Amino acid sequence: LANDERLVNTVTVIIIINIVLMASESYAQPDWWTDIMASINIIFITVYIIELVIKFGAYLHLFFLDAWNLFDLLVVLSS
Repeated sequence: LANDERLVNTVTVIIIINIVLMASESYAQPDWWTDIMASINIIFITVYIIELVIKFGAYLHLFFLDAWNLFDLLVVLSS
């Protein structure tokens, strides 16, 4: 499952959507948009955590040998 093309493609699309939404934020945006973005951000973080759990479950200790996995983990932890 961790290397399933559907999972990889889905996460890639989610990352692109996340980037687009982050780029839509502005200094003078309405409060309602800020609230929506905060809620959506929680959903994105949840998806990224699920992805990490799937990968860690598949690779166990080998998870930490892949630089991309470590980068993903750092990004998610910093969120």
